[in-house]
Amino acid sequence: MSDTVDAKQVQIVTAGISVFARYGYRRTSMDLIARTAGMSRPAVYQHFKNKQEVFRSVARRVADPVTAAAREAGEQARALPADDRLYLVPAVELDVLAESVGAESHAELFR
Repeated sequence: MSDTVDAKQVQIVTAGISVFARYGYRRTSMDLIARTAGMSRPAVYQHFKNKQEVFRSVARRVADPVTAAAREAGEQARALPADDRLYLVPAVELDVLAESVGAESHAELFR
């Protein structure tokens, strides 16, 4: 796979993060993802079979850092009191999500 193809897929997934966070799965269309990515809908279909495939890639891109951060926090938490350990779980998730999604979409996520 070439660097250009990888870059286009990253561009589509990045657009997908924003669109799915803002509109949810049902209200998101391939056309909306394409417009947000700055490309045509047929160009998006060259990289992804359908909306579900884009969503899976978005979910992996968001979930992988959360999982890694949770593992790291779990290692650090072993020496902490129970109340501090309970705080770490949502703190890790919120930190990673805040970094993954643009500021304009934060309100949508919290709703």
